[in-house]
Amino acid sequence: MNIKGDVIRNCRLAKGLTQTDISKGICTQANISNIEHNGTCPSITTISSICNRLEIPIDKVIIDINSTFNHSEDIDNYIFNNELIKADEYMDQVNYDLIETKNSRIKYCYCQGYLNFHLHKNSNKAMFFYNQVNLLCKNMLNNIYSVGASIGMLEIYLYENNFSIRHLIMQINILGKELSNISFKESNGQFLIILYLKVIKIYQFLNLHEEALKFYESIICNLKNNFLAFKLCELKNLKALSLFKIGKTNDALKHLNFAIHMGEFYSNIESINESQRLYVLFKKDAVKE
Repeated sequence: MNIKGDVIRNCRLAKGLTQTDISKGICTQANISNIEHNGTCPSITTISSICNRLEIPIDKVIIDINSTFNHSEDIDNYIFNNELIKADEYMDQVNYDLIETKNSRIKYCYCQGYLNFHLHKNSNKAMFFYNQVNLLCKNMLNNIYSVGASIGMLEIYLYENNFSIRHLIMQINILGKELSNISFKESNGQFLIILYLKVIKIYQFLNLHEEALKFYESIICNLKNNFLAFKLCELKNLKALSLFKIGKTNDALKHLNFAIHMGEFYSNIESINESQRLYVLFKKDAVKE
């Protein structure tokens, strides 16, 4: 990312601050020096925090701010961590016409579809972008964003209560198989996890808990030994729910115990709260029996 380093430096000096003052809690002093002298910054999050500290607008210091989508790893992090407002602000800075590669254009359209549905609740606009993804992905096999767009369309049909159960089951079975065939890599891992969770939730919405469990087993090996293992606790919660629904309460409680311990290890507070909520609910049901 290209930065107007002289603007950062002049604003810092005008406030009587040192590079160390600016860097505290954001980055290192060396990062600030690199920004001021070389005009480069690795992350929009970093430069945004620096601008907030200096009380200057971000567009005053960034040259062609993400207009080409070259730093799209930021959008992965925002969506993965459910920071959708930050993701939306990032996307507002991108000029689609300047995006250089087809894969980046596909990703851009997928992210716009995702944000329009999950943040703005605009189903029509989300459907437009998801359709654009599928048009761009024509004749491309095992493309994560194409599968994601198709799953997104199913979510819209469910949201609008506009679907045929038979058609929906057929589609989610096809998409689940396609998804399980996509290789897990560091570059696509965050979106894969999001889509795994969505497929299981759609199966559960349809009360297809056996199918949800089969899908879980088909993808779990992708997660056990990689940098996103902390998401296992969320998947364990979903597995526990399906086990409970098919009458395997004791197995469900075991998975929730595992999810709680793993959530504590990875400090996944949201997941721990959900695990504990389900544990109390299932335990009460077990006592009644």
